[in-house]
Amino acid sequence: MVDGTEVTDGELQPNDELTLQDIQDLEEEDDNDAYTTGSCRQTLAKFRAIATKLKKSPNSKAKFLDLCQENECEKPHNIERDVPTRWNSTYKQIASVVRCEKA
Repeated sequence: MVDGTEVTDGELQPNDELTLQDIQDLEEEDDNDAYTTGSCRQTLAKFRAIATKLKKSPNSKAKFLDLCQENECEKPHNIERDVPTRWNSTYKQIASVVRCEKA
């Protein structure tokens, strides 16, 4: 707590400034970052392949809808596509996979 204001880690103090060193520290990628590990990339690639298959194959989409209904998955029964140029699309894809996880 500083001057009666609660401050958490990572937040600037009142009247504090962001320095060039702070920005450079943020730019360095950690080799152990969970989002850049090989297994994470493979998993995301599988999710992308599933989303593409469901979009391009009416038979696969129909079977997926049946599985979702049988397993009482939350609606909508689809897997969002991950588009590199669309902000937040990876998050939306992961959220839709979790929503339809039982299928």
